[in-house]
Amino acid sequence: MDPLSVTGTLIAVIQITTSIVSICYDYRQGAKSASKDIVLITAELDNLKGVLEALLRLLEQTQYQDSSQLSTLAILARDDGPLLVCQTELELLRKRLEPEVGWRKVKSSLVWPLKEKDVARTLTTFERLKSTMLLALSADQAILMLNTETQIGYLSQHVYQQNSDLNRQKIISWLAAPDPSINHNAARKKHQPSTGAWLLTSKAYEHWLQGYRSFLWLYGIPGSGKTILCSTVIEQLTLYSRQQHGTILLYFYFDFNDIEKRDLKSFLNSLLLQLYEGSSEANWVLQQLYENSNKSHTASTGELAKALHQILQMLSSVYIVVDALDECSELDEVLGLSQEMRDWKVSGLHILVTSRQLSTIQDSLGDLVSDQMNIQDSQTNHDIRLFIDERLAHDKSLAKWPQDIKKQIREKLLNEAKGMFQWVKCQIDMLRRCVSIAALRKAMNTLPKSLDETYERILFLIEEDHQSDVRKTLKTLTVFMTELKFAHIAEILAVDLESTPPHFDIDARLMDPRNILEMCSSLLTTAAAETPAASQQEPTLHLAHASVSDYLAQPRAGAYHFTRDHANEFMAQTCITYLMNPVFTARRRPARAWYPEYPFLKYSLASWPFHIKSIESTLSPQTQELLLSFFASQSYTFWVSSLIPGASRGKLLASKPLYYAASYGLTQVVELLLSQSPKPDVNAKGGRVQATALHAASYRGHTAVVRLLLEAGAEAETWNESEESALDWASLRRFWDIKVLLMEYGAREEAPLFNRRRL
Repeated sequence: MDPLSVTGTLIAVIQITTSIVSICYDYRQGAKSASKDIVLITAELDNLKGVLEALLRLLEQTQYQDSSQLSTLAILARDDGPLLVCQTELELLRKRLEPEVGWRKVKSSLVWPLKEKDVARTLTTFERLKSTMLLALSADQAILMLNTETQIGYLSQHVYQQNSDLNRQKIISWLAAPDPSINHNAARKKHQPSTGAWLLTSKAYEHWLQGYRSFLWLYGIPGSGKTILCSTVIEQLTLYSRQQHGTILLYFYFDFNDIEKRDLKSFLNSLLLQLYEGSSEANWVLQQLYENSNKSHTASTGELAKALHQILQMLSSVYIVVDALDECSELDEVLGLSQEMRDWKVSGLHILVTSRQLSTIQDSLGDLVSDQMNIQDSQTNHDIRLFIDERLAHDKSLAKWPQDIKKQIREKLLNEAKGMFQWVKCQIDMLRRCVSIAALRKAMNTLPKSLDETYERILFLIEEDHQSDVRKTLKTLTVFMTELKFAHIAEILAVDLESTPPHFDIDARLMDPRNILEMCSSLLTTAAAETPAASQQEPTLHLAHASVSDYLAQPRAGAYHFTRDHANEFMAQTCITYLMNPVFTARRRPARAWYPEYPFLKYSLASWPFHIKSIESTLSPQTQELLLSFFASQSYTFWVSSLIPGASRGKLLASKPLYYAASYGLTQVVELLLSQSPKPDVNAKGGRVQATALHAASYRGHTAVVRLLLEAGAEAETWNESEESALDWASLRRFWDIKVLLMEYGAREEAPLFNRRRL
């Protein structure tokens, strides 16, 4: 056996494995389906790579000794041996996954090419090869009698490391924390050199940076550049923490545009994940919390806050920077946490938050902060000037003007900005449309005085033919629960809710959905992908600023005014109407087969119940009528089939609307169904394990729904097909209030339930 040739083969196989893993990550970013299969194959290849690298290290460790002792490795490396078989299988897999032409060009429209049976065969093949090579590795190590204790220690360490990495990934997945670096990177792209320097050189900032248990609150009017300023602080602290041993930086951006970055739990999860990735002190605390939560149940905000407290007490210096506190949907809860953190008396804790000057925040933080700073016009004028100069120099529509006109634009905007970056941006967007110097001067003489006046003028100037589409788009952006793509908005605007009955009109799709940006300039913006793997993907659509959402919530917005309830009801109606497209039930196909042709389908299937649940006011008669029509149609069965893939026709038909309304906690829908004549069977069984609506509501923790069902005659003591009761599920999920309620209605406590099933 030639050690060099075996080494070369091992290196080649490792390189192929690495390239396939990279391809799989690209698929995870861009593929339209099969994400579970991709994860399984990636994990198996990572494990295989670990074994191959262990073999390579063993071979390299013995290169100056008698390599003939590696008899099992010699068998592996034969022409018909497992190593070359593995290389052949990997090359075939890479060929199937990577198209021969235009790979980078088609990433944005990837379709996972492997069928389920192909995935199973691939996993089996590589598991077999990995096991064979693991045996060879163990055998040769035993035969060598070479540094036996070291080798055994190395193997133990390798196994321990693999288990540790796997456990680490489980905890990271369990936390499911949003990524604040996306917001940070977006803010840095808007930043101009030396923007925010006035803050970093101020005495208030210096005192906060060096002070004992310091707390600095930066506040300013909407559009004053607080987020850009916050990103500047984070950049400076990133460098500072690297220079100061034992210093940790944590940060978070609350974001009205991102549903995952609005609540207390997301905030806590993000801070804990950053600590987990950057501080060894966090490991055992989060491991304990993970174990106590049965490795699957999410922890409560109280438990997360307690874990944060424990970790912070072990650290010498921690800086926490929080942007846009006022954009948090659970402001009272976050302010309450701020008060708790102050009471923790962690000596090395430094907190900086930014927000508008809301009385709620001022009343709560007044006694907590060591200093506060109002972002004044005089402080931000320098930054605004930099922003204006950059646009005048690099925007093609503005750069064409003579220097004296540019000077007039600069002076006019600076004089009237009043510290508002967003106001300046909107005026520049309007001025860049001017086609003559006369038109430009006229526009500058009639600039709106405030952001509200600016938005009012933008909406007033929208062409009548576009007003309906703009209203729909603004409502959608206010409550959309994932990233909104142009493909989504094209489908949403093609749903006609005014017709009888409401329907989806495929001919009403926008030929170019990007036109929506032209319809309501300055109110919308796009965000590009933040990772190289996703760089070819379609950008996402957002409201341009939190102040846009604030304005639309005011009655002065006129025809464009709406509440969050209005927006959620619009989205619920749109999703349900989209699902009732008869094409989906014309032939039996799994829902995912329709995704490429109907890009809004996946969202509609998953999200309509959550939009219904978000409506705090009474459901409108139109929504009630639409729901009842949906429940009575084949479209409802189609929706259920997406929840229970592969279920028999009988199981699908047995899963009645009351069951899923209870499972999702749709209190108003449960009331609607119970009010129908004839009254539905409250004890009917459906779902994956043929359970009742009471089971489902108990499992999900919907106390109000449980009470409604019991009052409507639901049997408190009934079992699913696995002989599990609603009380079992309430106990398992630790919903003690539901457990007490069920026992009040006659449920009896049996032996503890340990096997968990999905309802």
